Amino acid sequence: MTTNPQSGRRTFAHRLYTGEFEFEFVGNRNRWYTISAIVLLISVLAIPLRGLNLSIDFVGGSVFQAPVQVTSSTIDDFARAATNSGVP
Repeated sequence: MTTNPQSGRRTFAHRLYTGEFEFEFVGNRNRWYTISAIVLLISVLAIPLRGLNLSIDFVGGSVFQAPVQVTSSTIDDFARAATNSGVP
């Protein structure tokens, strides 16, 4: 993996591994600042535009759903069952 037998040149992976590859991170800092600012702006704008999905984990409580015909007696039955279940 040290050299490419066809051209005699060292591969990118070898130059990266041996430390021969150079990239000027500090010299390109304005580019990184711009990219970071764009990503941050998109993230901040996504909250008011898309809204937050406050699911049961953040709202709190429990959700029980059952397909029934609702009458006043069924509401009392469900309330009694929930109270007697011992679930806080």
